[in-house]
Amino acid sequence: MTFRSLFKRFSPSAVLLAAAFMLASAASAQTSVTNTARVTLPTDVTTPAGATFVEGSDTDPVRRATLTKAFAPTSVTINQPSTLTFTITNGTGNPEQVGIAFTDTLPTGVVVTGATVSNQCGGTVVAAAGATSVAFTGGTLASGVASCAVSVQVIAAAPGSYVNAAGNVGSLSGNLINSVNATLTVTAADMVATAPVFSGGSTVGSSATVSYSCVNNGPAAAT
Repeated sequence: MTFRSLFKRFSPSAVLLAAAFMLASAASAQTSVTNTARVTLPTDVTTPAGATFVEGSDTDPVRRATLTKAFAPTSVTINQPSTLTFTITNGTGNPEQVGIAFTDTLPTGVVVTGATVSNQCGGTVVAAAGATSVAFTGGTLASGVASCAVSVQVIAAAPGSYVNAAGNVGSLSGNLINSVNATLTVTAADMVATAPVFSGGSTVGSSATVSYSCVNNGPAAAT
């Protein structure tokens, strides 16, 4: 943004000059931001002989909050819920963070249940049942050491190792740093049933026992 002061003549020899302040905003990949101030003369003012205008600037590091994510529990069975939690943390000396936003695309095969959504960060969470992504916008975080969490419940219908990589996060606001992977392991029972074995019942009207043998080879419990 550019801010210009008002011009005002005090006398023919005294003029209040305009100062233009260029306030840079940080892109997500920047590690620092430079703010520049320069003097701009009105069009009806002539620079006095020998006058010199010095442009000033100040470079400061970009102080961002950190986004991490984790599944709990990290290992579940087919269609057993796990809670995916996004934690946003501000560090010592960091300013208040506003307009926090991100979108996390879930690994293929993992979907939101829609049963439980928890939000401690303000803003809005979009995570409908059956969704394959979680979107968060408009979050805020206090200055200094502070943290908040956004949680959703997810399930998977097939066994496997589901990696929610750092690269799954998009639409990241400039005040967030993201670099954490989270892995969900989904297991299934390996159930084997043998053919029935009959015993007894050798004559008409006598009772017989039918036995079925079921063995679970794991690794998950069979229900």
